[in-house]
Amino acid sequence: VVGDLVIRLLPFLLLTLAACTDGSDTDDTDIGTDTDSDTVDENTVAAILAGDDRFSTLAYASEQAGYDVILASPGTFTVFAPTDEAFDDFLQALSLTDIDDLGPAGISTLLSYHALGAVRTSDDLPARAESLAGYTLFFADGDAPAVNAIPFAQSDIQASNGVIHVIDQVLFPTTLRYAAELSGHTAFADAIGEASSDTQLLIDDLDGNTDPITVFAPSNEALASVDTSGWSEADYDALLAYHTARGDLRASAFPATASTFATNAYGQDLSIVFPEDDDRVVNDADIDVVDIVALGGRLHLVDGVLTQPTVVDLAAYAGLTSLSSSLDAAGGGLATTLSLDAQAYTVFAPTNLAFLAVQDTLDGLSATELDAALATHAIAGSAPLTSADLTARSYTTLSGEAVSVTVDGGEREATFSVT
Repeated sequence: VVGDLVIRLLPFLLLTLAACTDGSDTDDTDIGTDTDSDTVDENTVAAILAGDDRFSTLAYASEQAGYDVILASPGTFTVFAPTDEAFDDFLQALSLTDIDDLGPAGISTLLSYHALGAVRTSDDLPARAESLAGYTLFFADGDAPAVNAIPFAQSDIQASNGVIHVIDQVLFPTTLRYAAELSGHTAFADAIGEASSDTQLLIDDLDGNTDPITVFAPSNEALASVDTSGWSEADYDALLAYHTARGDLRASAFPATASTFATNAYGQDLSIVFPEDDDRVVNDADIDVVDIVALGGRLHLVDGVLTQPTVVDLAAYAGLTSLSSSLDAAGGGLATTLSLDAQAYTVFAPTNLAFLAVQDTLDGLSATELDAALATHAIAGSAPLTSADLTARSYTTLSGEAVSVTVDGGEREATFSVT
């Protein structure tokens, strides 16, 4: 379907976006061409397109963008070839006269989204692959092969340097919402449609976000466990905000934590956590599929719903197992306090190694004593204190004891005084 989606795509096509985005878990962008041969091959992808009247617009556009030279070179290409009628419909929807109106950058980006750097016949289609434009393409195989839900009009035209599949529509990069839908996470895509217009514009961005975002899309099964009856737009906004992180978070370089668009009662961005010992987990949800690249950002598919956390939750997500088990062993009093919204809490969380260093002492404490010892690591106030908020002074902890913070340049150190 063309229509409004294509019309809103025009600003994207007129920008220089041809640079590839790496980080995909596929290798279909590795062109591997060899231009040393002096032999003219009449059965290349470029030659077949140029010799078939159905693809005159595609052949002309390839020549204008220099893709005819690439597609005439030895290599391993898969090209999804729109017919002339497909281009006519596309240009009409954009109110353009001919393909030249897109400009060289627009033509280059458009064509590169129609190609893979590896041969993929109709019986060898992956669920998804990265196009030469860097954006993800989605496939259906079997008896009805398709790309981005567009059926192949003809499959497997064999060339000496690849394969061609004919399609009756022009492809263009998907939005994050449509990427979720094409990935089978339809409930999440539907949730975006129930959110406010601001949230929809953030995630379903056709022009490309100035600052990229990363979306974690729960499975249909995970979302089915959430009772959304009676939900308002604000409820959907809150759900989606915590599944949307700031920045381009590639699976190969997940940070320890990342800020989301969800905020606490004090206007601070809520964090999501990536455990050090597992690069395919966010909070307590497994990441099943990584690095789907769409307009405006990146999509990862997860098997659970991310719920807005308390500080106790974050400690567990961060792998602070000794702290979590000590909170349980202390009878849960402090854990209950830190899970309430009555006040804003700041916790100085000891690492597992720090606990190990004093484990013999902790083993000799009663539950009440352990609870009090842990309470010396938490302070309450009018707002949670970020590292930048901490100044060189003494703070009263929940146990009534003091924690002294010293500042040396950008480094901050907390010293606990227990009497």
